Amino acid sequence: MVDLSTAMVAQVPRDRTLRVVADASSVSLRRRFDVVLAAGLLEFVGDPGAVLANAAALAAPGAVLAALVPLDGPGGRLYRAYHRRHGIAIRLYTPEGLAALAAQAGWRTEATREVWPYTLVACLSLATT
Repeated sequence: MVDLSTAMVAQVPRDRTLRVVADASSVSLRRRFDVVLAAGLLEFVGDPGAVLANAAALAAPGAVLAALVPLDGPGGRLYRAYHRRHGIAIRLYTPEGLAALAAQAGWRTEATREVWPYTLVACLSLATT
């Protein structure tokens, strides 16, 4: 688990979870991962493409990435309005927009699914060259 917030990282159980306080767009680790999860992350970061590119750099060959992001639709807009009321700007995604961003970062979209009321779930695999 990578997060800029020490408080967020402290909430994650220690068993079987690597916990790192760092920027997900630039963190460097000494290992590669078969599975990467980006949940509650890409909507908040300044450069989601850099986060996805760094995730690709940290991924082992054949790795998969599951991304959960807010969908650009009525529910997502309510979610964005809630955050805006608390002074936080977030980004909303369409399936096509997330797929394009992922492709630029070295990921191939295997599947997407919209989950009511406002979540987009994407399964990505590390693109091979």
